[in-house]
Amino acid sequence: MKKFTPVVLLLIFCINALAQPSVERRLRKSAKFNRAAWILVGTGTAATIGGIVLINDANRTSNFSNNQGDAQILETFGGLGLCAIGVAAISTSIPFFIKSHKLYKSTLGFSLKNENAPIFANGGFGRKSFPAMTVQIRF
Repeated sequence: MKKFTPVVLLLIFCINALAQPSVERRLRKSAKFNRAAWILVGTGTAATIGGIVLINDANRTSNFSNNQGDAQILETFGGLGLCAIGVAAISTSIPFFIKSHKLYKSTLGFSLKNENAPIFANGGFGRKSFPAMTVQIRF
């Protein structure tokens, strides 16, 4: 029995030392990745729409008789560049969404925390804190 107690204490310490970061921290990190992904989607969409508007404006005002051909070409390539930047931003948001989802799923799988449980002692009820480990397995 004397050797059993230190082994159990060492085992509990090792579980806590190797445990994943807290659930709250992982959820905050997941929320930050999700927010970054939505910001990238929004700015990419705005840039793409802006590029399309530039391209349409350049095609609508095609007036070669006033020697504005260079301005039209510049506006068209500017619109194409803005569209490309927008599509790149939208494409960049996909890994952020994936990482956010993985972090969220991993927080639901394993957690260590203290749970309060009712206990009957000295003729009355009380609450005592016990360490609890939850494991969720999905197939």
